[in-house]
Amino acid sequence: MEENTAQDCRISAEVDLAAISVQSRILPFWRDLPRSWFIQFEVVVDPLKTSDDQRFRYVLQQLQTTDLQHVTDILYETPATEKYNTLKNRLLAVYEKSDVKNFQKLISGLQLGDQKPSQLLRKMRELSSGMITNDGLRIEWLNHLPTQVRVVLSVNTESSLDTLAAMADKMVEYSEPTTIAAISTSTPTNDAVSTQFAILTKQLEKLSLEINEIRGRSKYRRQSRQHYRSQSRSRPSSSYRNKSAVKPGDATWECKYHYRFGDKAKRCESPCCRRMKKDTTNHLN
Repeated sequence: MEENTAQDCRISAEVDLAAISVQSRILPFWRDLPRSWFIQFEVVVDPLKTSDDQRFRYVLQQLQTTDLQHVTDILYETPATEKYNTLKNRLLAVYEKSDVKNFQKLISGLQLGDQKPSQLLRKMRELSSGMITNDGLRIEWLNHLPTQVRVVLSVNTESSLDTLAAMADKMVEYSEPTTIAAISTSTPTNDAVSTQFAILTKQLEKLSLEINEIRGRSKYRRQSRQHYRSQSRSRPSSSYRNKSAVKPGDATWECKYHYRFGDKAKRCESPCCRRMKKDTTNHLN
C-alpha cells in the first residue's frame, strides 16, 4: 500500500510539474494577433497530448478581464464537448480584423501622386497578395483616384480592371494636372462638376474609339496570320519549290507581300510582277 501511495504521489508531482512547464511557455493572449497566438499556443500544447478540457483552462488563464467579457456566456454554460474550439472561435471572431480592414490599413499611406493609375493598381495588387477579391480591389483603387476620374469610371461595370486602369491613364494624361489637384482637394460646385464631366465624357469617347481601333487592328492581324497559316498548310510542297525557282525580274515573280497576302497586300517590293502590271496600266492610261 505504501509503495502504491508513493508511486501515485510521484505521478501526481510529475503531472503538476508538466502543467507548470506548459503554463510557463504560454505567452499572454495577443489581442492584436489572435490567430498567431493560437498557432503559438497549439505548438506548445500539441506534443503533450493535452485534453480538450486542459486546453480550455490554459486559454482562460491567459485572458484578461476585457477578454472575459466577450466569453461570459461560454463560461456560464460551458459546452460538454469542443470547449477549446468554441472559446477559440469566439475570440477570433471578436479580435481578428477582416481581410478588407487589414488591406485598408496596409494601403493607408498610398497615394496617386505623380504615378499613373495603372502603376498604383500594380502596387495595390502586390500588397493585397490575394487578401481581398478583385471587386474589393477595384473599389479601393477607385477611391484613390481623382474625383472626376472616379465618377466616369464608376459607371463602367463591364470592363476589366486592367482596361479601367488604361482608361484612367489616358484621362489623367489628357486632363490638366492643376485641374485634377484642385478638384481632388476641394469640394467642386455643380457647374464645375458638370463641365468637367462633359469634358471627360468626350475624352472617354475618344479613348473608346482608340481602344476599338486597336482591337480592330489586332483582330485583322490575327485573321491574316490564320489565313496565311491555312494557305501554307494547304499549299503543296512541290508548288512551293516551283515558286522558289522563280527569280526576281521574271514575269511571274511576286514580292513577299503579294506572295503571302495576294490582292489584300498593302505593301509591295520591286521587282514585283504586280507592281510592273500596275505601272504599265497607269502608263497606258
